[in-house]
Amino acid sequence: MYVCAAIILCCMVVCAFFLAKTKDGLSKNDTNEEYVLKEYNGKIAVFSGHDAKPIEVFDVEYSMLPYGDRKELSKGIRADSLKKIYQIAEDYDG
Repeated sequence: MYVCAAIILCCMVVCAFFLAKTKDGLSKNDTNEEYVLKEYNGKIAVFSGHDAKPIEVFDVEYSMLPYGDRKELSKGIRADSLKKIYQIAEDYDG
């Protein structure tokens, strides 16, 4: 029961974040930079290019993900837009 409540809460947080986006689904400062989704302090996070500090950290426990997902995230999953990277991140949250 607690697991279901935690999953629902995580989904609500991600949905609220997406609702805060502009009409076309991109944030106002989205550019043609490269974005990376990877592990950060036990969670998954979005980084811009090679920045050391994430621009967004999701409440998704890295250690709870399947091995294959953890392996991909340890290398970093790259995308050319925030929209794409958030779509990828949503798959790990649901």
